[in-house]
Parts: sequence; structure tokens; C-alpha cells
Amino acid sequence: MKLKYITFTLENCDQITIDGKYIGGFYVGDIKSEIHRIACNSIMKMDTTHEFAIEINKNADKEHFELGCENYKTTTFARLVNISDITSIEFELEEQYVEDGKIPKVEHYDYYVNWTVESDYTNDSQKSYISKPGHLYLVISKDKNIEDYFDKEEIDDEEMTDFYFDMCDVGDDKEYDNTVDAISSTTTPEEIIDLLGKETFEKLNNILKNKEILSKLLATLESE
Repeated sequence: MKLKYITFTLENCDQITIDGKYIGGFYVGDIKSEIHRIACNSIMKMDTTHEFAIEINKNADKEHFELGCENYKTTTFARLVNISDITSIEFELEEQYVEDGKIPKVEHYDYYVNWTVESDYTNDSQKSYISKPGHLYLVISKDKNIEDYFDKEEIDDEEMTDFYFDMCDVGDDKEYDNTVDAISSTTTPEEIIDLLGKETFEKLNNILKNKEILSKLLATLESE
């Protein structure tokens, strides 16, 4: 099976879905199930994870509009870090190796998270950390922190995390989604930034500002 996506449902009913290609390691543990009546004709089963940890590649940090409203623009990482209000998590897994002509098997798993009841709007059990290379690490646990699941020295090492994500085929670097072909004369600056990613765009912008480096690059391209 391969991970297709993870969806975080937030306290205000907003949702953030992250493509499986951006997910590194993750852990869902200490799962407790409850079955109870929620209405006269309805019985509900709830699975709650009391230990959840995940690492998300920096390429997943896209634009996010709160509840789809253009006036509330932020980014995926900023929303998850600034407000600790994940209420539930949905995983979709898809069969990875399928015979020709067959439809891949799909599995869904839904979990509520352990919510510290002191606040109705933010969860003290949710902790987050953005590493020096820009990857996001989340832990939702009453008693455990980021350091209990991730080695800070390792995740702050860009060379080590690049190697790890490349080995796991996580991130945009290998696929790159035909980004160059997607850019045309009608592409807006905002669309170019979104296609390239803010970090890559800033590096490219610095190169374009340096006339000496730019002329050398153009000379090299012409010679080829």
C-alpha cells in the first residue's frame, strides 16, 4: 500500500489535505475505541489516537485559504503551527502494485486525536516544529514532545534530511511535475511562485539580479 493523502480536520471545520508524496515518517499509536449511541437510531464507533507524530516535507507548504475564503490567505505550515487545533486525521492508502486492468484497492482510516480539555479552541497536546531546512514536524500527545519522536540535531541537518527524503522518494525534486512546461508567457507571477515554490523562486530571483552570474549562465547555454 502507498499513502495517497492525509487530511487534517481542524476545530473550525476547515480541512488541510496533504499529498502522500510529501509525507515522511509518521506514527499513529495508543489507539482507543469507543462505541456509543449518538441518537435514538444511530450507534457510533470512535477511534482516538493518543500518540500521533508526523514529518512533512517543506514542498507541502502551499497556499491555504481558510474555509476557502480568499480574504483569509495563509500557508499550510503557518496554519498548522500558529493554531494548534487538529481534531481528527484521515488517511487514504492505495494498493501500490496492481495487475493491468484491475482497480487498486483503497483503504481509509479515520482517527480523532487526544484533545486537552482546558480549551475548546486549541489543543495543548499538539506540538509543532519547523526545522532549519523548512520541514514540518507535528506531535499530538499529552505527555510527549517533538524530541521524543525526532532527533533535533538530525532533522536540522539539511544534508541528512535531503538524503533521507530522496531515499524515501518524498518531495517534489524527483517528479517536479513538468514545472518548466507549465510556465508560459501568460503565467502570472503568483502562479510561477506557486509552481516553483517560494524557496526556489527566491534563489532564482537572486541569480537574475546578479548580471555577472546571469551572463555566465547564458554563455554556457549558448555554447551547448
